[in-house]
Amino acid sequence: MSAASAFGLTAIQLAHSWGAKIITTVCGNEERGFLEKNYPYVAQIIDMGSRNCSLISSVMEETGHLGANIIIDAGVNMVTDETQDAVVGVPSKHDIISCLAVNGRWITSQMNLQLDPPDSMLLQMRNASVHFLFENAWTVSHTQQGRYLHILSELMEKLASGLLKVHVSRTVQFTDADSVLTSLPERQIGSTVMCMN
Repeated sequence: MSAASAFGLTAIQLAHSWGAKIITTVCGNEERGFLEKNYPYVAQIIDMGSRNCSLISSVMEETGHLGANIIIDAGVNMVTDETQDAVVGVPSKHDIISCLAVNGRWITSQMNLQLDPPDSMLLQMRNASVHFLFENAWTVSHTQQGRYLHILSELMEKLASGLLKVHVSRTVQFTDADSVLTSLPERQIGSTVMCMN
């Protein structure tokens, strides 16, 4: 996952509060430095921007060759052919599946995910599963709203107690929001907050 994003930082803090061993990815020295300084409990930081980086070997080494129980991604490379251009800093589907432990779960927000037969077979052999993040599912399904409110309440309690911290990288005024929104970098450390005064 992209650990330095707002979503990534929240996921790291929640996983730490549950006692999980955290292995995360970054894309560059700035993100690595930020995580090492602010989140020293992260077990391993893998720089996906480095040419000599191997996600699979790094995860397997850190987990004693068992694999990760849960992988949350912030996007995957849909490229299956090596002649096509892959996005730098984003793991491939095969790499993520290869990092999963037996009975592992891959949680993705990639809406157009398509698994090739070899990848499906690898998932089956690991008895692993793919889960999709779709934030609007909670509001679409009226039967789940109680669970959604419970999760939000728990998150707000952790935020109020200081267990979760929001890293604000910059604040913008409401009147400047449209121009700032178009100029936001693709990869950003932390959150941009809009002030309504």
